[in-house]
Amino acid sequence: MAPNKFLAKLASDHEKPDGFTVIRSDQVQEFLDPLPVNRLWGVGKASTGTLNRYGIVTVRDLRCRDKSELTDLLGAHGDHLWDLSHGIDSRRVEADHEAKSISQESTFPTDIESTEIAEAHALALTEQVAARCRGAAVKARTLTLKIRFNDFTTVTRSRSTPHGSDSTQEFWNLIKGIIDDNLGSDGPPIRLLGVAASNFEALQSQVSLFDNHVDEKRQSSQSVDRLTDSIQDKFGRKSLKRGTTLLGRKQ
Repeated sequence: MAPNKFLAKLASDHEKPDGFTVIRSDQVQEFLDPLPVNRLWGVGKASTGTLNRYGIVTVRDLRCRDKSELTDLLGAHGDHLWDLSHGIDSRRVEADHEAKSISQESTFPTDIESTEIAEAHALALTEQVAARCRGAAVKARTLTLKIRFNDFTTVTRSRSTPHGSDSTQEFWNLIKGIIDDNLGSDGPPIRLLGVAASNFEALQSQVSLFDNHVDEKRQSSQSVDRLTDSIQDKFGRKSLKRGTTLLGRKQ
């Protein structure tokens, strides 16, 4: 939480994956000043090199320069960076757009070498994505697993179903299949895992006229999901978890 979009984005990245950061109006410069200048939106590798050559290493270094000096150095972009270094961002928050995907990912403090531990983390991420789909009243046809190894090689794999779903178990069936096909016991250590749901359809009930057994299983799974959501909404996300996800805490 923060006074504007730029600061809120910095806050959201500050204590990933589980932290929550609030930047109050009177704390903006205290938060911004120590950050490296490349944390400002729009400062890439080339801009960082240019700024560093002029002794601008932190956000405070940039904030203390005259705006005209930065404009001479970087053009209109320098003007923009001066505003950001002072916590100024006038962009509106647009909250009514339709999400194209719902995703959750974790970067691990220690690389994961065990497939079993990786599965535990992937299941926890899948639970969160499924719960967010239910909260947004959407069903997804496509699930994607993102894997980043310790050499920063990144792999994404997707699987789809003919019908949309918001079921944790159905989501997990797809993600588990991707894991089985792409993670061997002798693979490189894993730095990051992510799970995403996409290809949405509006939430609506689907009734099977022929396969009552499958329909009963789906209804049972939906009942478990609704009960889980209710408990977690009341007592917090960590109040109820699948046993397998607890393996991730042993990492």
